[in-house]
Amino acid sequence: MEKENFAGKYYIKIFGTAAVEIPSSHCNICGSFGKIEEYVAELASILKQKYGDQVEVKFIDIFLSPEIDAYKEILFLALTGQVQLPIVTINDQVRLSGNLSMTSILDELESIGLKPPVEH
Repeated sequence: MEKENFAGKYYIKIFGTAAVEIPSSHCNICGSFGKIEEYVAELASILKQKYGDQVEVKFIDIFLSPEIDAYKEILFLALTGQVQLPIVTINDQVRLSGNLSMTSILDELESIGLKPPVEH
């Protein structure tokens, strides 16, 4: 995986598969069952409202996305069962796996120093 120059921006990548619906116990945004792409779109919207352009959220399907080749380490972790899908990375570091809790994602962002922009 190539290291990026993050320049104060937080890149959240969610690795999973679109073929699987997310049960409500793993997604506190989706309601009951929902497609992961819907969750990621909602997550991106909420984080954009809170943090503005400081964050970028992206979903990468580990089976269908052509760009998964750039994330061989993530694919290896998932396929060998070392971590559960979905996998959440922030600036290319695995931070969460096995669920998509908004609270957990917010906690991770805050633990690495992200704060909402100050309005003037």
